[in-house]
Amino acid sequence: MIDAHIHIQAISIKKISEAKKVGVSAWFVNAAKLTDWEKIEKLIPLYPKIKPFFGIHPWYTDIKENYLELLEKYLKKYPFAGVGEIGLDKLKPWINQESIFISQLELAVKYNRIISIHNVKANQEMIEILKKYKNKLPPIILHSFSGPVALVQYCKNLDIYFSLSPTFLKKKIETQKEILKEIPQNKLLFETDAPDAGSLADLPNMINNVAKLASYSQEYMIKITSENAKRLFNK
Repeated sequence: MIDAHIHIQAISIKKISEAKKVGVSAWFVNAAKLTDWEKIEKLIPLYPKIKPFFGIHPWYTDIKENYLELLEKYLKKYPFAGVGEIGLDKLKPWINQESIFISQLELAVKYNRIISIHNVKANQEMIEILKKYKNKLPPIILHSFSGPVALVQYCKNLDIYFSLSPTFLKKKIETQKEILKEIPQNKLLFETDAPDAGSLADLPNMINNVAKLASYSQEYMIKITSENAKRLFNK
C-alpha cells in the first residue's frame, strides 16, 4: 500500500514504523509551509520510500520570501520530487491564492512534475486555470477528494488522479457510491492525510471501508490503487 498524501514532517517519524506494520510501504510527503521544505529534505536520505512534494498550501499564501526561486532550486535538486500541496480554498482569505497557485503550477509544468492539489469550494476557479494548461499538464492528484461528481466527469479529459482520505467517509453513503462509480479505477488513490485527517496506520481500514462500498474485496482494491500509486511514485 502507498499513502498518497501525508505530512510526515508534522508527525513523529516513529509513526512510520506503525504504518509499516500494517503494510504501508511508501508515502507521498507533502509540504504545506515554506518551513516544511527543509524538514522534508532532511527525510529524503533517511527514507528512500518517500516521494517528496514541495509547495505552498493555500492557507499559507501570506508570504514575503521569494518562494518561487527557492521552489525551482528544490525541483532542480530533486528530479523525482513533485509540487504540492498547492491549490485554492474559498474558506480562507483569497488574497494571493490564485497567483501563488498559478506560479507553482507553471513550475510543475516547466519541469513536468506531479502536482498535488488542495481544492475547497473553488472548483470553477481551479478548472478555469487548468484549462489554460490542458495540453501541457503533468499528472495531477486531487488530494482528499470528496466530490462533486461533475468534477470527476470534467477531469476525465485530463491526467487527474482522485485520492480519497478519511474525510471521504464522512459523506453520505449514497454520495460516496455515486462518486466511486464515476472515478476510473486506474485513477483512484488512497491517503491518510495524516496528521490532519487520520493516522499513518489508518490506510488499511480506509481501503477496506471503500472496498465494501464499491463491492470489491479489500485485496482487489489494494492491488489496483497500489499499481496507480506506483505509476506516479516512479515518475
